[in-house]
Amino acid sequence: MRDTFLRMLTDDEKNILCLMLEDTESGYRVKIILLKDEGYTGPEIRIATNHHDNNIRKWIHHFNEKGIDDIASKKHNHKQHKFDNNMDEKIVYIEHLKIQDLLIWDFPHGHYAFLLVFLYIT
Repeated sequence: MRDTFLRMLTDDEKNILCLMLEDTESGYRVKIILLKDEGYTGPEIRIATNHHDNNIRKWIHHFNEKGIDDIASKKHNHKQHKFDNNMDEKIVYIEHLKIQDLLIWDFPHGHYAFLLVFLYIT
């Protein structure tokens, strides 16, 4: 593994990173940065963290480019999409349409999969 450069950490960054070690989500990323700052090589960090070399390089590059904010875990506030009865009814409806009807039908954004399913089935 080619050695990956880590920029110099400020004292404030080191203090914040030490506090972040307890975070279950981003703690391993912080550990990678702190180990690299202490002079550990990529293979040594791989053994200490049990993470792949590509992952180690990725988080060092992220930290170099954008700092602590980029290695901190971010909460995603999006709802997982699931099929409901309404979608099932639309699929059955589409299945019974002719191809000419589908070509003029205005699909909502992101629902072109219904057209693909129809074309695959027929």
